[in-house]
Amino acid sequence: MNFQESKRAIRKQREIRERGANIGGGVGRFLEDILNRSEYILDSLRNTEDGRKNEEVIRDLAQELNIGKKNLQKSFKDGLRYNLKAAYRSGIISEYSSYEEIQDIITSYTLSFRSALKALVVDKKRKNREITPVQALEIAKRVYILSPKILREMRKKFPEVDDYIIKRVAVHYTSDPESFINQVLQKTQELKQKFPEFDDYIIKHAAVSYPSNPESFIYQVLQKTQELKQKFPEFDDYIIKHAAVSYPSNPESFIYQVLQKTQELKQKFPEVNDYIIKHAVFGYFSKPESFIKQVLQKIQELKQKFPDVNEGIIKRAVVYNPSDPESFINQTLQKIEELKQKFPEVNDYIIKHAAVDYPSNPESFINQVLQKTQELKQKFPEVNDYIIKHAAVDYPSNPESFINQTLQKIEELKQKFPEVNDYIIKHAVIDYSSDPENFIKNWINNKKDVK
Repeated sequence: MNFQESKRAIRKQREIRERGANIGGGVGRFLEDILNRSEYILDSLRNTEDGRKNEEVIRDLAQELNIGKKNLQKSFKDGLRYNLKAAYRSGIISEYSSYEEIQDIITSYTLSFRSALKALVVDKKRKNREITPVQALEIAKRVYILSPKILREMRKKFPEVDDYIIKRVAVHYTSDPESFINQVLQKTQELKQKFPEFDDYIIKHAAVSYPSNPESFIYQVLQKTQELKQKFPEFDDYIIKHAAVSYPSNPESFIYQVLQKTQELKQKFPEVNDYIIKHAVFGYFSKPESFIKQVLQKIQELKQKFPDVNEGIIKRAVVYNPSDPESFINQTLQKIEELKQKFPEVNDYIIKHAAVDYPSNPESFINQVLQKTQELKQKFPEVNDYIIKHAAVDYPSNPESFINQTLQKIEELKQKFPEVNDYIIKHAVIDYSSDPENFIKNWINNKKDVK
């Protein structure tokens, strides 16, 4: 296929997209005939040089996105039917269309399907934009209504919107994703004013996933969160909230599974940080062991490559940016130096945390932490600075609750381990919050071994 033919095919697909035909409903006799004819035409195209080349490229792109062969074939055929229905209902083809006219529609769709996968692979490699196989196929097979580069276009138009929202909207609100995002942004602001104590991600989840009645969902989450806190007092707030938000029909079952899996992984990987184990359980629930092993291997490789870099940054890079951790490390180091010059009075821990966990706007996070730290010092004058900073940095949505829980836990552990000094107890409660007692017991045992 030469350049002019490719341009014509792209224009044809754009025309189908711009017509915006509704493909819902049944299939009449004439359209059914076109769909049946298209199968024979597609088989003929596959036997041409261009057809074989397109199939090979699409197959390679699918492998890059971890898309299975059967799912790829099914989605391609489904998308072709969507495209032909859209072309028929918009009047671009009819029951009288020739072999060549239907072939043009198939070719236009094939190139657009390929272009959609290519854009997703490029974003994944160059910009660390991860996407699931299901999301990739849902976008690629809907090129009759979505631009092949829909995610890139939406990110450019809505740079302040979280990526998971853009992907969800592109997959589930294909008829007018931009309009839906504008509604979400407006509703999010209204909900923030109505529920100022709620975390942003809960507000956003309500606006995106329950657009008809987000308030009702938030009230349910609030009620369920309180119930779960009483039932599972030893669990971190974010696990409780995640269960209530993401598993509203049966959050208890999810928590029990998390608890069981977390304990198994701690025994299997006692040297691994809690947050890595938790991330493995949450993000890779079906194969957390495999994820942890990959993380440990990559950490060792990066330690050799970046011997002067803080291990915490390396771990964060591997866990949260697995596709290109080196790029994340270099960007983070550069940002840390910039922030040190801009905030010379700020503790390195806060600077690094801002650069690593709030890369889009670390300055804003630092200013919030500084303001919140002063407020907390006035409210808790007897509390250690380290606890105050940790609360402001790691629990920005509700640091007061964290401080009260920490103080209570410290007192309980002091009574349980009177021979252990305060520093170890505080360190256990703050840095090993999921199981501080186990940390203290290990510390006591290690101390005995040294003696």
